Amino acid sequence: MVVGYRQWCNKLWNAVRFAMMKLGDGYTPPVQTLRPETMTFSCQWILSVLNKTISNTVDSLNAFELSDAANTVYAWWQYQFCDVFIEAIKPSFAADNQSRIHAQDALWVCLETGLRLLHPFMPYITEELWQRLPSSQDSERKASIMICDYPSSIEMWTNEKVETEMDMVLATVKTLRALRAAESLKRQRNEKFHAFALSGNALTLGIVKPHELEIRTLANLSSFEVMLRGEDKAFVVCWEEIEIWISYNVLYFILCKLCPSF
Repeated sequence: MVVGYRQWCNKLWNAVRFAMMKLGDGYTPPVQTLRPETMTFSCQWILSVLNKTISNTVDSLNAFELSDAANTVYAWWQYQFCDVFIEAIKPSFAADNQSRIHAQDALWVCLETGLRLLHPFMPYITEELWQRLPSSQDSERKASIMICDYPSSIEMWTNEKVETEMDMVLATVKTLRALRAAESLKRQRNEKFHAFALSGNALTLGIVKPHELEIRTLANLSSFEVMLRGEDKAFVVCWEEIEIWISYNVLYFILCKLCPSF
């Protein structure tokens, strides 16, 4: 257990260092509270789940359930911030546009708030990392994270609809990763594949299709497209199957590679 948490400290350090690289030397943090409705899907999601984590952590601390509080904060850092958000926003840094600014602002807020949230459980490493964060020029920075206010939830960050949609996105990604890990694909593990998902109904299609970029990024695919069943005839002759169909709920998945005649 000690070795495991030591390794997680290394993961935390590396995640913050990577995030700092994405912020850049000239980055200036936002002065006002972020308004998620103007931000990208991944940014809205991470702020919503961060808000829920803050609320659950504070409730656990008030009830003296220290183990629950620590596990809640750990789960957000490990499974939502590191495993999903940092990966999902990588395309935003490939272009110099508004989505890049949104990604940087959400990234900084997550780092600053997340470190304050984690500080009672890991005081030394969070102090060191917090001191390295850029600070706003329009406000005076406190001398230490120890005297900062503990995070409190912000009502306008909560978005249950976005969280539900991300649950479906992550379920899709999990299924596609399982396809990649199948026995027949082991020899091509490092190859990027093209993937399709056939939706059994228009409702699911409407939820998943706007998030094709996030799915493609998280599943490490060359391309990803979702369509209604019955509208898939266009690619049957253009793609060569290399894996059987797998169903998940109302989505059907397949990984493909370009056939020589394409």
